[in-house]
This record gives sequence, C-alpha cells and structure tokens, in this order.
Amino acid sequence: MRTTRFSKITRLVLAAFVGFTTALAFAPYNLWPIAILSPAILLLLIHQQTAKQASAIGFMWGFGFFSFGISWVHVSIDTFGGMPKIASIALMALLASYLALYPALFTGLLNRFFPKVNLTRFILAAPTLWLISEWLRGWVMTGFPWLWLGYSQIDSPLKNLAPVGGVDLVSFACLLIAGPLAYSLLTKRWKALLVPVIIAAVSASLNSVHWVELNPASTT
Repeated sequence: MRTTRFSKITRLVLAAFVGFTTALAFAPYNLWPIAILSPAILLLLIHQQTAKQASAIGFMWGFGFFSFGISWVHVSIDTFGGMPKIASIALMALLASYLALYPALFTGLLNRFFPKVNLTRFILAAPTLWLISEWLRGWVMTGFPWLWLGYSQIDSPLKNLAPVGGVDLVSFACLLIAGPLAYSLLTKRWKALLVPVIIAAVSASLNSVHWVELNPASTT
C-alpha cells in the first residue's frame, strides 16, 4: 500500500517537474528537443494507469508547464496592474490550473479509449488527441493558444513543416516523434523509430522548397 501510494505521488511530482521544464523549449531558451522528449516522458508516466490517474498526471504536467510558461502574467499584473503580489500569484495559479485541464483531458481520454500498448495508441491516437486538446485550448472561451508545442520548433528541422500545415502540423509532428519513442522504450521494438526518421527526412526535404517568390516589381 505504501509503495503504491509513493509511486502515485512520485509520478505526480515527476510530471509537474517534466511539465515545468517543457517551457524551456520556447523562447528565450529555445531548447526545442525538450518539446519532443517531454510528451514522450508524459506517455511513459501514464503507462498502465487508469483514466482518472492519467488525468491527474496530465494535470500536474500541465500545471508545471503553464506555471513556468505564463509566469509573465504574474509579472504583468503585479508590476503594471498594481495588484498585491499574493493576489497576482493566485490569479496566475488559477489560470495555470485551467490551462492544465487540457493536458489532463488528453491523458484521460488516451488511457480511457486507447489503453493497450500498441502502435494505434502511440502513433495515431496520441498525436490526434493532443492536437484536439490544443485546438480546444485555443478555442474554448475565446481561446488561450499560448505555448502550443509547434511554436517551440522555430529553430528545429520541423519548422519546414509549418508552411504545409502551420503550427498544428508541427505540434502533430512533435507527438508523432514522441509517441514512437515512448512505444520503443516500453516494448523494445525499435522499428517504430522509423517513424521519427521518416518525419525528419520529409522535413529536411522541404528545406529546399521555395514557398514564396520575389516580386520583380518590388525591386524596381
């Protein structure tokens, strides 16, 4: 009993820490590989968990992520809004808690409807549900489209996918790499890593495409 309880607490704390570090993938830090490794670790943390447990893990991941990622909200309210520091921190924590509901939705739905460890879960369901959760976050109540994973890839090879499908496709690609990585670590079936290789090859090939042409009239 103690071991199980300790394991649950450890997963929650680790999820919050991993989520917290995910903000380092964005400017001004630009450590873009974290945006791929972090979802992979999240998928490992919810392995063999119930939908309720997975939702709690996803929530803690999201709370850590947004607590760091939107910390500027506290600075803005405190410095420019003149609100007491405790009140500004409370408002930021409340907003981070709301935004964390969407990663919780992702992990809960994934473990509820796709509990089996197979390629469908990691290559199809996980990227799709992640994309849906990000879209909902950017739409519900006028939307909070901050810190979509795709925005972290402006310095990575995946940026070449942006002209094709925008930030949504880049976010999808992040999970399409993270999913097979988690699957391979869990099952030791390394052939799944061909998916990230293919994505990297496709993205690299798009680097030579010229999406816009210079208007000769603008040079005269």
